[in-house]
Amino acid sequence: MANLLIVSHGNLAKEMTATARMIMGDFEGVHVLGLQADDHIETFYEKIKKECEQASEGLLILTDLAGGSPFIQASRCYYDMFERKTIEVVTGTNLAIVIECISQRAYKDVHELKELALSVGAGSIKSFEINKEVK
Repeated sequence: MANLLIVSHGNLAKEMTATARMIMGDFEGVHVLGLQADDHIETFYEKIKKECEQASEGLLILTDLAGGSPFIQASRCYYDMFERKTIEVVTGTNLAIVIECISQRAYKDVHELKELALSVGAGSIKSFEINKEVK
């Protein structure tokens, strides 16, 4: 079963996971790391690296913001380990992506989960509009 690591600024990863538990019930195999304002970036990288090393069946890393420090450190870990570990990184994570990846991780490998995350992310952004002619 693929493992998930959700990495964010502050407590966003922790809170998205807590909200997913509220909606879905309990689950395992999902880890979170939040970069706090006083964290040293090398220490944060080492935490991500440890999660990558411990993931025996592959790891999908979901990050909050493209170009942000959590994304950069996750990408760095991917670069350092992709030849010996199955790792994928997706950025721009939202709650819909987290829920879908958690619910499908038993049925999909890491590469399939990455594709699912990209598809769900693109499809979960909607605009609310009222058809004024029907009103």
